[in-house]
Amino acid sequence: MRLETNADIALELHIAGYQFPDNHAAEYDSNWLVIEGRVRHPRGDWTFRDPCLLTYEAARLADWLESVAASCEASPHAGFIEPNLSFEVVMAEVGRVLHVVLTFEASPPWATHDEEVVIEFPVKELNLTEAIGEWRAQLAQFPQRAER
Repeated sequence: MRLETNADIALELHIAGYQFPDNHAAEYDSNWLVIEGRVRHPRGDWTFRDPCLLTYEAARLADWLESVAASCEASPHAGFIEPNLSFEVVMAEVGRVLHVVLTFEASPPWATHDEEVVIEFPVKELNLTEAIGEWRAQLAQFPQRAER
């Protein structure tokens, strides 16, 4: 999934695989996904790789982004068990803005240990339909394996 506007900021997320590929029966361990991220940012580009989303959290993210695209999100925030990655929609002068918050293992090398780095994308400048389609295609390769 790629989020990018005309500015010098971009975020690319890719599902690299299950954290525990041979574990098919554990409620959580079977469903942890390793997420690879690539960020282009004015303060410096970086990459990360971390098991920070469960399969059903990744599916919920796609659903939430669809609601953002349709301007009808039930909640302005999409957070997950691991706090490394979260999303929120806020109002600004330019209209609705998608904030992607990166912390801990997803934060850049220039950030302090507990610093949150927020990447901002004006929603009207994003191609959310394409990004969601890419995300769902990746997620289809890594279905939920154990019931929660």
